[in-house]
Amino acid sequence: MRQRAEARLEVEELDREHREQVRKLLLGVLETIDAFDRVFRSVASKPDTITPQMRIWLNNFRTVRRLLERVVTEQGLVPIVANPEDSFDPHWHRVSRIVADPTRPEGAIVEITAPGWVWHGAVLRKTEVVVVSNNHQVPDESQTDEGGT
Repeated sequence: MRQRAEARLEVEELDREHREQVRKLLLGVLETIDAFDRVFRSVASKPDTITPQMRIWLNNFRTVRRLLERVVTEQGLVPIVANPEDSFDPHWHRVSRIVADPTRPEGAIVEITAPGWVWHGAVLRKTEVVVVSNNHQVPDESQTDEGGT
């Protein structure tokens, strides 16, 4: 009986270790996807500088990005749906920058800088957002930090 209990505990520990390794790998893949997105945004802001050959490369890079996203979704990651005009929610969002805008309500999201992801029902990474703060204080993110980075 004791040996079974010890074996079960060992299997549970190995499972936790494996899950942590997979979590770190998935976060690394998400960072790579984000890097592709930053390149695409940068290139989109300078359309006059793109040569025909660069267009071919960009399309190839977009294909690689889609393949990486397919890998993470096949591992059970689900994107967090966030839209500009939503209000900041510390459970789902992490502030990447604040801006003053008296025409918008306090805590309004004005831009999404990186998507968030849920894995096995828990936030793996919060959506990174730019929010309005007319008093120049970051909305309180410390209320919940359930594994988001």
